[in-house]
Amino acid sequence: MDRILIADDEPLMRNFAAETVRRLGKEVVTAVDGADAIRKLEEEPFDLILTDLMMPYHTGLDVLKAAKARSPQTIVILATAFGSIETAVEAMKLGAFNFLIKPFSPDALEAALEKAEEHSKLVKENQFLRQEQIGSDFIAASPAMRNYG
Repeated sequence: MDRILIADDEPLMRNFAAETVRRLGKEVVTAVDGADAIRKLEEEPFDLILTDLMMPYHTGLDVLKAAKARSPQTIVILATAFGSIETAVEAMKLGAFNFLIKPFSPDALEAALEKAEEHSKLVKENQFLRQEQIGSDFIAASPAMRNYG
């Protein structure tokens, strides 16, 4: 996960998150609101999106929907100071990977990114292994195995 989009209408929060992610050696693109985030999603791919829930023009849920429609494997983390259980459940149903409550610490953001990176690696490994299994008839290749049972 090297390309990360951070969408937040609060400049201090957006800059804090961007700097935290850059310190981890990741490429960061920022968006000033939901419409800006969706526009950037349409222009280029991202491995992960960290988006505020409540933004002008389009919400974080709109950004989540747009990201998943364009690239289902994109990991989306929502952040909000106004979280509710209902919103978190809806976000998870739409495919959000995680939900951070603002203000969050650099450690909390780093932990969320680490979990997302581990998840991404497992998904890629799973896809690779499935592809290897599909492309191989190793179970039935042996005459003994074909005659078994």
